[in-house]
Order: sequence, then C-alpha cells, then structure tokens
Amino acid sequence: MFCYSQTEEVLKNIDNQVWHPFTKAFETFDYNLFSSIHSKDLIRVNADGKRTQNKETYIDGYKERWKSIDRKQTISFRFLQRLNNESSA
Repeated sequence: MFCYSQTEEVLKNIDNQVWHPFTKAFETFDYNLFSSIHSKDLIRVNADGKRTQNKETYIDGYKERWKSIDRKQTISFRFLQRLNNESSA
C-alpha cells in the first residue's frame, strides 16, 4: 500500500463523505446515517482491548443509546496526521 501526498481537495472530499455525515449523525442521534458511513466489514476494538464488535453490534449499541434524545451532544475532530491512498482513508 502506497500513501501519497494529500491535496486539499482530497481532504475536503474525505471530510464531506465521512466526517461531516459522522458529526451530523452523532449530533442528531441518526443511527441510520451513522450506519451508512461505516463499512459492512467494520471491526471495532474498544480502547481497553477487551472487546471487539462487528458493525451490527456496534451500530445496535448506538441505536439503543440514542433511543432517548433528551439531551444534546456534540462531537468535533482534530487530526494530527491523515493518511490515505486511492482506496482507503
């Protein structure tokens, strides 16, 4: 896998395809949108390394947490480094 220099255009495309929808889904409790931006092959490893989840289990957890939307939530991202190639980011 070769990485190449990220142009501003490529990074904006990634933001528009991934991070803006992710933020919108998170802030509006939209688990369908949240699911749509994750690969069907997703494997989620929790930070403590003691549990892994496939996409269905991972999304179901959000679906359950987001049943009650009696609160506001926000999320933001800051990237120190971003790598991508022609097929993944």
